[in-house]
Amino acid sequence: MKTADFNTVGSILTAETKNVSKEHETQLDALIKRCILNPNDPSIQEPQFMFSVNGVDVCPLGSLNAITGRAGVGKSIVCTLFVAAAIGGEISLSPDLCIKAKNQPKSLLWVDTEQHDYNIARQWRRIRATIGLPKDANPDALTPALQFLKLRPLKPETRLEVIERAVRTRHPDFVVIDGIRDLMQDINDSAEAEAVSQWILSLSDGELTDGNPVTVFYVLHSNKMGDDGVMRGHIGTEGMNKADNVFSVSKVKDPLAKGQPEAASRSAYFKVTTSKSRDLEAPDFALSIDGERIVSAYGLAQQMKEAEAERERAEAVEAIAKVGGVGDTFKSKRELADRLAEFCGGAKEAERVVETALRLGILQREQKGRVITIASEGEQ
Repeated sequence: MKTADFNTVGSILTAETKNVSKEHETQLDALIKRCILNPNDPSIQEPQFMFSVNGVDVCPLGSLNAITGRAGVGKSIVCTLFVAAAIGGEISLSPDLCIKAKNQPKSLLWVDTEQHDYNIARQWRRIRATIGLPKDANPDALTPALQFLKLRPLKPETRLEVIERAVRTRHPDFVVIDGIRDLMQDINDSAEAEAVSQWILSLSDGELTDGNPVTVFYVLHSNKMGDDGVMRGHIGTEGMNKADNVFSVSKVKDPLAKGQPEAASRSAYFKVTTSKSRDLEAPDFALSIDGERIVSAYGLAQQMKEAEAERERAEAVEAIAKVGGVGDTFKSKRELADRLAEFCGGAKEAERVVETALRLGILQREQKGRVITIASEGEQ
């Protein structure tokens, strides 16, 4: 930029500044003073965390935590698990999954914007069953107490007002919003997305609760393509930028249970990964539903992983056997893939089979060359 350009910008700013009243300037000066941070201030402490997952501290008090994934993959179930831990103090689903409430909240508020009464009530039944509470347990009477708000019938702008009033009057320190898409008219309106995300940020900072921070979990669908944890629309972009943690949920189906109705209840599990964290990332974990109780799916996940690996190996062995036997060599991966293509339904699938066979040791590559040899069982 030339000097003249700087002068032009300076003139514009000066002209605008002339229109600012002295009273407003005084207010700005006071605001600047409030916003100045002294990094040596001894009152600045390390964050305290609400939870730990398998010994890893997650979700600082007053943090924003997004739960994202495609429709029907178990996002609400993940919220249910953390609420159960917050109420019960500790949830040990198996030796492989333990969630502790390091700082138990005093009051919880669950806001649902899209589901019917039955589905909301089912979240409570899952919480109750996972903790081990009796069937007649009243969530309002617990310590900490849990209240549910059903906002499906209301307009987006009214939902925001109701949530704000409920937070101001009930002072919860843990809030679940399932989901934030229904707090706005258009998820791709950048101004509306900024306003809603700023409102959630002020909620977590304690601006609605006399300065007491609120830990917020909010649910938002991810993009329809893939399980990459990228949240949908402008509100998703804002949510990703402002969130302290983003937990991505995906549903993993057992390919071997296909067509087996008797295996329907155990043919899938919900995988939870951390796609963003400002602190330490929580270790991945897997969940399933047993009746109304949330259970660890670690064993199921391992079984499915092993079954899939065995299927993959058998498939590769069968394909390779069609073009050669033990000890046969090929000049390159390309030569082998070309030979396999007619048996594998095309070049791409043939290339995948070759890569799989190399990874599993079915094929061996010479150390200083491209030659590939079919290995014996003992060498695999």
